[in-house]
Amino acid sequence: MKNLDFKSFEYECDNGLRVILVHKPDFSRSFFLCGIKCGGVDRTQFINKEKIIYPSGCAHFLEHVMFHYQGGDVSDQFAQLSCQVNAFTSPYETAFYFSTTEDPEQPLDLLLRFVQSLDLNDDIVEKEKGIILSEWEMVHQNPDSAFLMSVWNALYDKHPMKDDVIGKKEDILSMDKKNLESFYRNHYDPKNMILIGVSAQDPQKLINEIKKIESSFPNCTGRQENPFLFKESLQVADPFYVKTMDINNPYVGLAVKLKPEEDPQVRFLLETQIQLTLDAYFSTFSTEFQAWIDQRILNLDSGAECDVMPDHAYLLFYAQTAFSDQFYKIIEHVLWQMQNQKISDDIFTALKNRLYAQQIRVFDRFEGLAIELFQSKIQGISLTEQLDLIASLDAESTFQAVSRLDLSSQSHIVIKGYDQS
Repeated sequence: MKNLDFKSFEYECDNGLRVILVHKPDFSRSFFLCGIKCGGVDRTQFINKEKIIYPSGCAHFLEHVMFHYQGGDVSDQFAQLSCQVNAFTSPYETAFYFSTTEDPEQPLDLLLRFVQSLDLNDDIVEKEKGIILSEWEMVHQNPDSAFLMSVWNALYDKHPMKDDVIGKKEDILSMDKKNLESFYRNHYDPKNMILIGVSAQDPQKLINEIKKIESSFPNCTGRQENPFLFKESLQVADPFYVKTMDINNPYVGLAVKLKPEEDPQVRFLLETQIQLTLDAYFSTFSTEFQAWIDQRILNLDSGAECDVMPDHAYLLFYAQTAFSDQFYKIIEHVLWQMQNQKISDDIFTALKNRLYAQQIRVFDRFEGLAIELFQSKIQGISLTEQLDLIASLDAESTFQAVSRLDLSSQSHIVIKGYDQS
């Protein structure tokens, strides 16, 4: 870590807003992100012992209407300050951010004020429905997106992961001002927010400005929120999930439902060990994988990924191929390798070094660094801790961890064309 050009400053405002500033004195660009610890899966809350249930897509819909500020589109105000502004909603977080090569003081003030102010009426909600419904149609007509949604539906029976972040069509149509105000009030609290800045500006000057702005935004003191962690059966919802679309080449996948993990360090370590193993046996690091490509059973878009979270976990193999029977035989073979065959030392070292280098490069990217810092704060494990854990990995402990996994809960997912049997 001594070789990293990384100077960060952390501060917590009186209202609970956490601030992380990275000083980059040799650059003219600034990037600031205001993130909220809520996303598409946040559908249920217990506040003061009251259970509150939100419609699907609430977090994403709110992200859209947040851009209505002081009677107009806040993007226009950022443009006047020579800034680009954007936002995203994921299953677990929402973030608003801007970048600029000018003095960031004014746009930072605007960012904090618009995110902590809800300017909403019924007309805005109705107008936004049309925009979001158009987005919904595009997402559901895209076979890549449809494949991922099929995976979630195959794996999960009740978990909100089965509903896309954008929400169900009927929930978008019925969304109202009351839903959005409730979600905003109960999630967009300074105590539930993190501000990340990567800038050449003096950190102490920025902190003083942030403190002054945040003095206008108190938190919801006295409110007791009981965390809600969704628990679901480890059995898949549907062992064989088939969907038809207007496509030529079928999408096939095999998803394995894993046991979730609440401890942040254990979670990161296990996810990394699984992903390294997947890469060893189902990527171009494997000579067998290259042979499957040469045989045209797979192509370079085929791959495997995993995710280990406190409330869900899975690993997924995917490909776009007409040879589904051969694909599933290959995956059966790869799963056997993962649990019975230790990765060779040279392959493991190459994969580990590649991953470490990828993590190091994050520190040189303004947007990527800010997003990674935000997400690592939410996940409870810092970027430096992640690097240390990667450095500590070895082939034997990785093999032992993966060999102990229960891989029996599986679902076969197929998306095929209307004319394909």
